[in-house]
Amino acid sequence: MYLQEEIEDSLWAIRKELLNTETAAEQINLLAPILGEFGVKFRKGSRPYKNWSLIGFYDPNRDDILIVLGNKDTKKPNPFRSEAHCSLFLFELNTTVQHELIHKYQWLCRDPSTHASRVYKVNSKRQRYYGDYDEIETQAHDLAMEMKFYYPDLGVNDIIRDYHYGDINLPTLNNYMKAFKGDTSHPVMKRMFKKLFNWLPKVQVKRPITYSWEDA
Repeated sequence: MYLQEEIEDSLWAIRKELLNTETAAEQINLLAPILGEFGVKFRKGSRPYKNWSLIGFYDPNRDDILIVLGNKDTKKPNPFRSEAHCSLFLFELNTTVQHELIHKYQWLCRDPSTHASRVYKVNSKRQRYYGDYDEIETQAHDLAMEMKFYYPDLGVNDIIRDYHYGDINLPTLNNYMKAFKGDTSHPVMKRMFKKLFNWLPKVQVKRPITYSWEDA
């Protein structure tokens, strides 16, 4: 993915400063100049049921990527309980930014007279979201990143095998399995796995979950 190494390096460089922030506003003040170089803007949000939330949007009219960042209570201390927790946040932010960058490239490469992406015939709003061709592409990229972050020492076949035994937890794959009721023969699931295998050789995660906080 274009810019993936630059984004990861830029975020990792401010990890210790980020760990010492106390509110979403302080986190945004620290992150905005770093990711602004990649066309990313921030807005403060709130998610009462999570330690933090990251929601990304790409606005083709303004050519902007917007990240809405919130934590459990912006008036309470930093949601990062540990260095490992902060590392996870940086990974999720990196994944969100790259997800929206892919949407940006999809839009820029599309015939302007077409605008819309194709969608598989589906049975629910959730399936429609995950069955959108553009979303399948970006979600497959997310899944490739998650595999390399959470399970850097496992091959893809081992990950998929162990997932079915309940030994693997991958948020993106969980979402697809829930949306399509575990039916891996569904056309959307087949397309997502095809895109996943296309992305895996290209995606890089330099600092997986096992990476030392003190290393560069």
